[in-house]
Amino acid sequence: MPTIPSGYANISIPANHGGSTHISVVTFGVEVNTALTAPANVAEAVWDAFDSTMRVALDSSALWGPVRASVNMGAGVVTGDGTSDDLGGAGIESVPMNCALLVRKTSNSPGRAGRGRYFVPFALEESDVSETGQIDGTTVSDWQTIQTAFLAALVAEDVPMVILHSGAGVPAAVTTLNVQSKIATQRRRLRS
Repeated sequence: MPTIPSGYANISIPANHGGSTHISVVTFGVEVNTALTAPANVAEAVWDAFDSTMRVALDSSALWGPVRASVNMGAGVVTGDGTSDDLGGAGIESVPMNCALLVRKTSNSPGRAGRGRYFVPFALEESDVSETGQIDGTTVSDWQTIQTAFLAALVAEDVPMVILHSGAGVPAAVTTLNVQSKIATQRRRLRS
């Protein structure tokens, strides 16, 4: 579990695919604008960025949200949920839920504290992934455009993405999100 310093939040965006009872979660950190101190407000700001950029490209059989924000504004971590949720906006036959789009986070800070990653399930059409897990080049390019827009949308909502890590130190601001050309797999996600 990452450390959440004062002025930052850990974000969780859950997804529930209609074919499973398992909940998949996309997680990352954000810096919190002082006007958005209530966790529900932080969650809704993140939702607005997610909804306008990523949700529309995700499998329409998966319900996304509401966003959960664990916020530290100096008096400890307070967790709350937003109110918004919606189905993905793309009519795709996605790859199994343990196969996800991998997005690497980079910053201007050196070392492990300056980089990270997150996984986006229900994002890839089966026909866009080869038997060896390689993602079609056009799909990678399309998702790169979406991730760049998502990062910008978070900034516009006053909740810029950061890299939270264990231990002390100021979280690094994410400067780029890089979509990887090979799927990531997670065995623990393949449940019914």
